[in-house]
Amino acid sequence: MAAKKKPTTKPSAKPTTSKAPAKKVAPSVAVQLLAKLPPIDERHRQAFLRAFTEQQCEAWGSQTKAVNVAEEARKWLPGLFRDLGGKRVMGYSLGRFAWLCQLVADLEDAIAAQSAGPADGATARLERSSAVLLANRARRELVAGLTSVAAGSSQMRKLVAAANDSSPTPHVLVASLVALMQLATRWRRNEELELVCDESGVTAEFLAGVSSTMEALTRANERTYDAPAQNDSAETNRIEGRVLREMQLARLAFSHAKENGLNVSVPVPGKALSTILRSSADASDERPTPPASSPSGIAAAPAPEPMPR
Repeated sequence: MAAKKKPTTKPSAKPTTSKAPAKKVAPSVAVQLLAKLPPIDERHRQAFLRAFTEQQCEAWGSQTKAVNVAEEARKWLPGLFRDLGGKRVMGYSLGRFAWLCQLVADLEDAIAAQSAGPADGATARLERSSAVLLANRARRELVAGLTSVAAGSSQMRKLVAAANDSSPTPHVLVASLVALMQLATRWRRNEELELVCDESGVTAEFLAGVSSTMEALTRANERTYDAPAQNDSAETNRIEGRVLREMQLARLAFSHAKENGLNVSVPVPGKALSTILRSSADASDERPTPPASSPSGIAAAPAPEPMPR
């Protein structure tokens, strides 16, 4: 008689765990505003850079924390943009405001890079470097194609030059690609120019590829990390110091405009800029006067202050 087989029990299947989808990071207010502003050409970039030396910027940036400066600057940007949209503020322009937005975006990049651990930071920088190389190649090809379309038209060539920005900074590169793509799309709406665009390589398929490259760069640049580094690097200090100096420049310009009767809001220094105004020798004459109470409850504008050179 055959022995009875023992019933076999199937091992219970291990519960499968699925990873939560990666959280999509919304672009910061600085990046969103950059997309609405005209790109900064190299001539203006160099002029703005020469306003303050690297030593001046590092002197201010070494007294603050980058995360605090970035947070403070982000709070200022919407109000400055709103007032500049409908008013002429003497001593301050939309171009200068775009430069401040770009610096804030650069500071956010620097904070993200130094916040990563050694392995994650190296991987993130490698991915972003590769994305920048591909995006820069797409930008050069697009500029070459649009320049060919412009041919002998000096006005069209100027439009291409204004949209083109060779800066390797990811945020600036994306803004330049957006401006060039918008120009190409506008030209392709013209029946004759569409033919010339196709002959010059600026086809709908090519533009779709540029758009994908631009999106890949944006994704690579949106990586976030868990915690900020304990100390800011010297390079980060220089960027945050330049942000602080540009913030002070904007504050003084809006303060003067308010005194002259323009209906604008004067940005109020937060902890980071207040630290600078209290302690830095080259900001000793730029301290805001204590706000005086007014019937409306709105702080009065500070006394006239010298504009930094």
